[in-house]
Amino acid sequence: MHIKLENLSKNYGITKVLINLTYTFFSPGLYIIFGPSGSGKTTLLNILGQVEKVEEKMVIFEPNRSTNHPSIIFQHHYLIGDLTAYENVVLPLEIKREKFNKKAIYELFKEYQLAYLMNRKIKDCSGGERQRVNLMRAISVSSTYLLADEPTGSVDVETAQFIKQELVKLSQTKLVIIVTHDQNLFADTNAKYLKIERGRLNEI
Repeated sequence: MHIKLENLSKNYGITKVLINLTYTFFSPGLYIIFGPSGSGKTTLLNILGQVEKVEEKMVIFEPNRSTNHPSIIFQHHYLIGDLTAYENVVLPLEIKREKFNKKAIYELFKEYQLAYLMNRKIKDCSGGERQRVNLMRAISVSSTYLLADEPTGSVDVETAQFIKQELVKLSQTKLVIIVTHDQNLFADTNAKYLKIERGRLNEI
């Protein structure tokens, strides 16, 4: 699949956030989007994630929109504090009535080095643990592409490296688009690098 931007613009009142963006994201692949605070990075991600609406002709999903479903790793994880880590991961699957294998979820926790906190409430987990759970939740849901908004912005160095490696691995089989301010962390990845500045999107 691919996502094609055709003269994509987005305004909030009189403020122009995105100005005539034209670009195509191909799958599988890894795209890293940089830009200063307030440049429109998160706005673009929300449009790609079908969270914010624009005119239909500005964003073209191939195959069509109805067959493309994103997973989104938000900057703020929106995990439910009174639920356990396991319950937070499987909740979207239960809501969507997707079948899942409990053993497979357990193996995922082991892979992410978090088997010890499956039954721990999220409110009792560290920031790094929460962000790993956030990533597990996103990849557990059936999706055709994955979007990540500052996925390493509030974690320690070790967790940031782990999340980076997992996203790079995922990009080998699907489209992964990451918005980040951390150019150094992703500098050695085999990715397309883009920058949003003054409402414009350009490869760097």
